[in-house]
Amino acid sequence: MLDQANPFYSHLLSHFEARKELDPLASWRNKGWQRLADLGGLPDKSLSSFQYVPLREFYGHTFEMVKDSKCCLADVQRLVYPECAHSYFVFVDGVLRLDLSDLSALPSSVILLPLHEAERKFAHLLNHRLNTAIEKEKDPFAALNLALHTQGAFLSVPPQVEIKTPIQCVYISTENKLSAPRLHLFVGAQAQVKWICSSSNSTAHFSNTHTDLVLEEGARFQAVHVVRPNESSWHFESFRATVKKDAELSCLSVTTGSKTVRQDFRIALAGHGASASLQGIAMLKDKNHSHVHVHMDHQAPHTQSSQLFKGVLCDVSHSSFEGKIYVHEQAQKTQAYQLNKHLILGKHAQVFAKPNLEIFADDVKASHGATVAQIDPAQLFYLKTRGIDQALAKNLLVSAFAQEILTQISHLSIAQEMQILLNDYLKFKDVGNSEQNSGI
Repeated sequence: MLDQANPFYSHLLSHFEARKELDPLASWRNKGWQRLADLGGLPDKSLSSFQYVPLREFYGHTFEMVKDSKCCLADVQRLVYPECAHSYFVFVDGVLRLDLSDLSALPSSVILLPLHEAERKFAHLLNHRLNTAIEKEKDPFAALNLALHTQGAFLSVPPQVEIKTPIQCVYISTENKLSAPRLHLFVGAQAQVKWICSSSNSTAHFSNTHTDLVLEEGARFQAVHVVRPNESSWHFESFRATVKKDAELSCLSVTTGSKTVRQDFRIALAGHGASASLQGIAMLKDKNHSHVHVHMDHQAPHTQSSQLFKGVLCDVSHSSFEGKIYVHEQAQKTQAYQLNKHLILGKHAQVFAKPNLEIFADDVKASHGATVAQIDPAQLFYLKTRGIDQALAKNLLVSAFAQEILTQISHLSIAQEMQILLNDYLKFKDVGNSEQNSGI
């Protein structure tokens, strides 16, 4: 673990000490910092889930906390998808900004509050959730978020409410600073929510986001997450979800990477018939990094999960995937599938994959796998024999690889944006025309 004498650690400690002064959530912060200490502090490469993250470079930086962010409504509205015109809320440099948010399209029964207000009004609910979660937390950066978050958010959807308008959470970073947005979501029994999460920044920064989700019995939550940070940024995010009886979670993410984009998912299928689907694709170039870590925890019978994460890499980009399916003894009749696939377009790109299963039940259907490949010469030859030139043929094959994920996006404006993103990626340094990039 990182030496506590390291300037980076000392800098974070000074931020923690400054944040907890006169803070209504000081007890939460103390628990977060204590959990970070219990985990051994900030990680180094001896921790397998961080083995391929460029931590030495990261720890060479220092980041100040934002004190007075400047952002106007026009800046926000440019980032809001048309489907969410009156159904969005905004974090600016980690701070919930209700003055820049608009939830007028949602039922009045939906509650959005700053976290310190919610802690007063829903103290039992939040404190029970926090105390349960923090004891199980394994990711040092998730614990760090609890210690350093600024003005977090609480959003509650009451039972049996179907929200047809997608809700968009917009993360904006305006300066070369440290931000730690924190969001707690509670979705009531039989409620249905469509969720869009997007991030925007024009400067290098360190963002450490945390989302905590509880789906009550029979709830449905469908999420799309677009992660496109500045290429000089460090983006860490943790996503925690408890999925109760017959509830369904679906999450799809798209990223272009950065200095590092690291996504850490920990999903608990806690009730009979609960299900979760995680999908993601990274389209990486230059020296960009994308790293995914998943822990899918089957705790009850008849639960189902599926994971499909893909990566396309050119230049000297890096990607890693480490995922575990954990099936408890009582989780009979579980169905769980995990697949990680990478397409290498650059001779110096690097991929690391570690899928694994840990099963203690004896009536389970489960599989896991990983593939790392270049463009298939046989497929390329087939297309060329049909009169398609080599550059276009390569682009078609790369596009087909990505479309398996991208075509799952049901929101028209995001689907169109992702198609433009893919087209731009295919044009990057003439991917289709470069023998070196293609690996052929």
